[in-house]
Amino acid sequence: MRFKIQHIAAEKLASAYTPTQHRINQIGVFLYVALCGTGLFRLANVVPAELAWIVGVGAFVGILLSDMFTGFVHWGCDTFGRSDTFFWGRIFIRSFREHHVDPLAITRHDWAQCNGEACLVGIPLTLPLVLFLPGAGSGWVIFFWSLAFFMLVFSALANQFHKWAHQKETPPLVGFLQKTGILMSFRHHQKHHRAPYTKGYCITVGWMNPILDRIGFWRFMENVSMRIWGNLPREDDVGTEGALQIMEHLEMKIPPNVRVQLDAHTSRS
Repeated sequence: MRFKIQHIAAEKLASAYTPTQHRINQIGVFLYVALCGTGLFRLANVVPAELAWIVGVGAFVGILLSDMFTGFVHWGCDTFGRSDTFFWGRIFIRSFREHHVDPLAITRHDWAQCNGEACLVGIPLTLPLVLFLPGAGSGWVIFFWSLAFFMLVFSALANQFHKWAHQKETPPLVGFLQKTGILMSFRHHQKHHRAPYTKGYCITVGWMNPILDRIGFWRFMENVSMRIWGNLPREDDVGTEGALQIMEHLEMKIPPNVRVQLDAHTSRS
């Protein structure tokens, strides 16, 4: 089935990334790496060796939650909103929309452009954890601290993993982790880049993709959003006709409140 998808031109989306934003991204990455290093150093000096396994369990759960969180952000930026909206649209939505039009652009982005925005968001969220690192208290305290810390760190690193999933050649260790399924591979992620781009949103490690896709989680979220806000999924990204065609392909019903808005828009046109 051919979809009448009308993306914004890649050149227009790419041009919205400014030199000033790049410099801010560079600073953000440096600060976040320093912050995470400080957190790990303090953690190693606080947690006794016999409780290190709790850190490992917390980290594992944190990575799973990070995978789901980055999937939620990815889905939201792909599905709703405009790329020219002040701040959020220009900083976050723009990069996701550019990625659909030119998937290999991410492989040409340097470390600052690839990771800067996520690190800038991660700084105010991670800073309180590092400042208020618990002492050698209960195992539950250590578990939840580790969960929160590693969830934030892996969420900030997600775009780097995402970049590697688009590269045919990667560092040997990365290639090994992709082959073993620990990191998201090129083959795994390509499912997301086949029209109509409605699955495989999780980009940290991709472990949650089979589960969320199988249970129809994203379609459920789109139905909820349509009923609450009356917005048509993907309309601002691929155009009204393309969005309606995707809805038909997914066998999704359009709620009455959305249908009224579409009819009103059609009559004005």
